[in-house]
Amino acid sequence: MKINKLKPKLDKKKVKVIVAVVIALVVIIVVLTTLRNVTNSAKPGSILFNFDLFFESVERVVPRFALAKGSFEQDILNERFLELRSNYEENYSEADILYSLDLLSDQITRVEDAFKASKDQFYAPNENDLNFVNSFDAQYNIHVRFFDAMRRERKTDTIVEKARDVTTKYRVTKRYSDDLLKLVTDVEEDKS
Repeated sequence: MKINKLKPKLDKKKVKVIVAVVIALVVIIVVLTTLRNVTNSAKPGSILFNFDLFFESVERVVPRFALAKGSFEQDILNERFLELRSNYEENYSEADILYSLDLLSDQITRVEDAFKASKDQFYAPNENDLNFVNSFDAQYNIHVRFFDAMRRERKTDTIVEKARDVTTKYRVTKRYSDDLLKLVTDVEEDKS
C-alpha cells in the first residue's frame, strides 16, 4: 500500500486563490486601520470627518458590556468636545460651531444612555467601574466651564442658546453619574 494516496492533494489554483484572498484581507485591514487613525483627528467640516463618524457608528455595533460601551461613548464625548473647542477658538463659522454643538449634544445623550444601561452592572463594582463614573465627572467640570466661558463671550445669540442647551444636557447626565456613584457607595457600604 502506498502512503502517497493518503496525503491530500493540493490544487495549485486553490492555493493561489486562498493566498490572494488572505493578502487582500490583510491589505484591507491595514488600509481601514490607517484610515480610522487618520480620520480620528478630523474636525467637523473636513472631508475625513464623515469617515470618523462612520467608523464610530461601526464601533457602536460591536457587542460590549454596558460599562465598556459607556467608556467608549465617553471617549467620543471628549473627542467631540475637543473638536468643538478647537473650532470655537479658531473662529470657525457659526454654522460649523453649531454643528459641533449638535454633535456634542447627541453624544451627551449616548453617554446618558450608557449610564442608564450601566446601572444594572453596579452590583459588584470594581476600580474600573469607578473610573467610568469619575472620568465623566472630570470631563463634566472642564466642559461646563468652557460652556460658561462661551456664554460670557457671546459670539452670537444662537451659539449662546445652543451652549446653554448643551450645558443643561450635561447637568442632567451628571445626575445619572451621581446616581451611579451613590449606588457604588451603597454597594461598598453593604460589603463592609
